[in-house]
Amino acid sequence: MRWVFVIFLLMVGASLSAGQALADAYLTIETQAGERHSFHVELAQNTETQRRGLMFRDQIADDRGMLFIFDKLDYVHFWMRNTLIPLDMIFIRDGLIDQIETRRDTQSDRATSSQRPVDSVLEINAGLAAAMGLGRGDRVSLQHCEAPCLTP
Repeated sequence: MRWVFVIFLLMVGASLSAGQALADAYLTIETQAGERHSFHVELAQNTETQRRGLMFRDQIADDRGMLFIFDKLDYVHFWMRNTLIPLDMIFIRDGLIDQIETRRDTQSDRATSSQRPVDSVLEINAGLAAAMGLGRGDRVSLQHCEAPCLTP
């Protein structure tokens, strides 16, 4: 089977137009134990921002991340080419965490693929998911901002 990789992800037959996503949002994860963790996330708005992802950045704050939202459930594939920051990739399906993969091999072309079709992927600093006790089945919610998000 031939995989076509876009920097960070392949969205088979789907792409977001600039009008379909906002620049940033708040994402909250509620663990099955009832703990809540919030992130200020950047949303990939168009093909260029999706391709670039977190490439070439040398750091992101622990309460920040990038969220890729897909138009439909599908298998997705990510790589770390030109990515300087080790990342946790949190694969989300129907508002629940489905899979978490930690990538510490920065600048790698090795693919990380979803085990099942997903509708979004959250990228945060590597190790945060484990430190926060995040796991499969935890609930994810997103609050869009009408203007640039301010601290809640």
